[in-house]
Amino acid sequence: MPVALLFYDWKYVVGTALAANVLWAIFIRYNVVLPRLSAIGLWLVKLKWIACPVAAYLLWQRGEHGTATLALLWPIAIFIPGGMIPVQIGKIQGLLMQCMGYRKDAEA
Repeated sequence: MPVALLFYDWKYVVGTALAANVLWAIFIRYNVVLPRLSAIGLWLVKLKWIACPVAAYLLWQRGEHGTATLALLWPIAIFIPGGMIPVQIGKIQGLLMQCMGYRKDAEA
């Protein structure tokens, strides 16, 4: 999303992020569990630590100081509303384990 701030108004980016978060929580979080996509998601989450400062720098150079600050602080800014929808980590972990063939009743 910080990269999207380079091309779109911050209001649309924030609105889209919030809507996507709600839609993800309702329709996808516990219904679509793919270990391969989880691994890709891990790298995308790590990439934000590069994308945020780079986008902030570019926005700052364009004179968009408020948007640059938002891009730099994006992980914190999106964490607050994202935390409003509770996540059952154990349930997601169980679904991932099930997809990978783990069974509770399996003997060691």
